[in-house]
Amino acid sequence: MNMMKELCFERDGKKIYGHLHLPKGKGPFPMVIICHGFGADLNDHEYYATIFARKGIAAYCFDFIGGGPKVKSDGKMTEMSVLSEVKDLNTVIDGIRKLPETDKENLYLMGGSQGGYVITYVADQRSDEIRGLIPLYPAYVIPDFVRNLLNNKDGIPETFRCLGCTVSSLYAIDALSVDIYEHMRYPGKVRIIHGTADSLVPIEYSERAVKVFKDAELIRVRGADHGFYEKDEVLVSELAVEFVKDTMKL
Repeated sequence: MNMMKELCFERDGKKIYGHLHLPKGKGPFPMVIICHGFGADLNDHEYYATIFARKGIAAYCFDFIGGGPKVKSDGKMTEMSVLSEVKDLNTVIDGIRKLPETDKENLYLMGGSQGGYVITYVADQRSDEIRGLIPLYPAYVIPDFVRNLLNNKDGIPETFRCLGCTVSSLYAIDALSVDIYEHMRYPGKVRIIHGTADSLVPIEYSERAVKVFKDAELIRVRGADHGFYEKDEVLVSELAVEFVKDTMKL
C-alpha cells in the first residue's frame, strides 16, 4: 500500500498543513509538490498525489496559509496574497528537500489556477532546484482580474469580495505589483495543461506563457472549464505522471 501521512511546516510562527503521499518501496523518490488555487485547499488536487504515489512518485499537497475558507493551515484569507503564498511554497520546498524520501535531483512543482501562478514565480527564484513545472489552468490573469474587479472603486479598499471570499488590500497590491510574464525565466521543462472552455482564466493567457518560457508546451483539454473533473482529471493525472517519468534525471 502507498502511505499517506500528515506533515506540517512553519512560516513566521504559522502552521502549514499538508499530506505526504509515499510510494511503496525504498526511497528516495522523485517528488512533486502540489499547490491549490484561490479559496481552495489541498483536497482539490489530492487525487493527483494518490496517482503519483501509485506510479512510484512521492507527492506533497498542502494548504496555503489563509489560502481558503476550509484550509487546515493557520491564517486568514485577509492575510493571503500571491506573494504570501510564494513565501509558503518556499518554506515547503526547504522542508521537503530535507526529507530522506526526497530525491533532490527530481523535485517538481505542480499547481492549479493561483497555485500555477505561484509555482511559476517560485521556479524563477529557484530554477536550479526544480526539475520541472506542471501548471494547470494557471491564473496568469490575476492582475487583469483584480484590475477589472476594482475598476469602479476609488483606490484599493481595505477589504473586498473576490470569487466569493473576502480578501484585503494586500491581495490587490501584491497582485498588481507583479508582471508574472517577467518571471517566466525558468529554463527547465514546463507542461501547461489548460481547458479550452475556461471561463475564469481564458486559455490565451497560457498561449502567451508558452511563448515566453524557454522550454514549455501547452496541452489543451477540449471543452474543459476552470478545473478538471472525472475523465479529464484522469487524463491530466496520466499526462502529469508521463511528464515526470519523461523528464526525471536517472
